[in-house]
Amino acid sequence: MSSRSSFEFLFLVIPMIFMIIVHNNNPCYCRVLDQAEDSKVNVTLNYQSLCEGCARYIKSDLGNLYNNSELMSIVNLHLLPFGNAHIDQNQTVQCQHGPNECYLNTIEACALHEWPLEKSFAFIKCVEVGVLKKSDDDDELKSLWNSCCEELKLDSNPIKDCYESGRGNKLLLGYGEESKAQVPPHMFVPWVTVNDVPLEFDILNVSRHVCNAYKGSLKLKACNKNEMHGAATSSDEEFKLTRAVCYAN
Repeated sequence: MSSRSSFEFLFLVIPMIFMIIVHNNNPCYCRVLDQAEDSKVNVTLNYQSLCEGCARYIKSDLGNLYNNSELMSIVNLHLLPFGNAHIDQNQTVQCQHGPNECYLNTIEACALHEWPLEKSFAFIKCVEVGVLKKSDDDDELKSLWNSCCEELKLDSNPIKDCYESGRGNKLLLGYGEESKAQVPPHMFVPWVTVNDVPLEFDILNVSRHVCNAYKGSLKLKACNKNEMHGAATSSDEEFKLTRAVCYAN
């Protein structure tokens, strides 16, 4: 390399190195990043796998929120696959719709643990869409998640290992403790909170609640009043939801 080329190379590289050092050591820059993260809206869904209302909600309304990249840029989405189950004195999870629901709850808990959200949400949505189509046949329900792995081209081995090793059961027990600690306690599922405030039957307007809760500086098109008005939930949709939710015992 000629001396001139070396000089030109250093002329280009040194400023880049300087910028990296400044960014990494500048407390103001770090504060901007921290503030951006702190301004995110926390959305939590407490649900159970064999509840029709939960499956429909994940398929449609929550799916619509997840697919809106603009809104998701300001959201921390947390799924809690426990619902109306309870933990008995032997530390065994008892699910509202029986062992099949506990099985799929555990599988979905494993997915949330083993995969990042972009994979786990797609997987859970696939399973829940399948729940709406399948019968109560044990084999059909238990084959759902494998079919979703094939459809989404996901490696099923981490989920299988998580379930068979007992790690999935421990995850489910943890979700049970988290569900029990919710204040106020959930009355039914799907139960959605935005920054820990329950939406109760207004969960179909979760996007509007996210926009109202957001305190950051971004100007989002999705939070435009006209956009929100166009996404308003009809009374017919609300009526269908109230019939499909699963109430806590």
